[in-house]
Amino acid sequence: MNISDLYFNTKKQLPDNIETRSGQLLLKGGFVSKSSRGVYYLNPLGCAFIDRIVEGIEIILRKNGFQKTATPILNLKHQHSGINKFITTDRDGKSFFLTDEPYYEFLEMIKTNIISYRQLPVRLYESRPKLKNIFKPNRELFNSYETKEVTIMMADVDKLVLQKRIDYLLDSLKIIFDSWGLDTDRIIKPNGAGFYIGTRTDWNNLGSFHNEQDGQYHSISHIENIGSESVLSEVEILDKNLVETPD
Repeated sequence: MNISDLYFNTKKQLPDNIETRSGQLLLKGGFVSKSSRGVYYLNPLGCAFIDRIVEGIEIILRKNGFQKTATPILNLKHQHSGINKFITTDRDGKSFFLTDEPYYEFLEMIKTNIISYRQLPVRLYESRPKLKNIFKPNRELFNSYETKEVTIMMADVDKLVLQKRIDYLLDSLKIIFDSWGLDTDRIIKPNGAGFYIGTRTDWNNLGSFHNEQDGQYHSISHIENIGSESVLSEVEILDKNLVETPD
């Protein structure tokens, strides 16, 4: 029997600590199953669902001239890590951490390989599981590494041209998000540090905004609408831990 034809028991009692409606639906619908406390694996149905979403986004990116790349998850160069990163040591006792934020590697790739403006524009994207350590053993939460994240990186000769390409890309992505019934907003990060796409939700019957960056929910009152864009006026500042990484 193919595992895709296997019956998953979704009628059993849900854990008492599954508070979110989405978590209950994922279990009841057979998208995920429990592996251990707070840790879940994707069933074939869940994988097919996630893959279809990522595939739809990748089609739009390729049409906009993006090329797929894969950056390493081992960070050996940058010594600063947020408190939500997994930190470990190798057999020689040197520390490093696992990261799902490819920005440093993207920049390193461009700095190393792009030696002339004639090589621009550069458009790269990456799709990988999240690797954030938000596990809380006292609560029955879904660890975020069961989901994927698509990150893009663009470099161009002119800021105005770059902005036009970004706007066109976001308009294309919004069309596909709307077709999926997702109400999305473009959120500008503080101090010109780029942007991400977030979703509005009726979470806990309160107007809130799901921050795709940290997995937290922010009150709508902290979202300032500026035309077709939004600015997150209140962000969580993470403490930084110094990590001694190998040379």
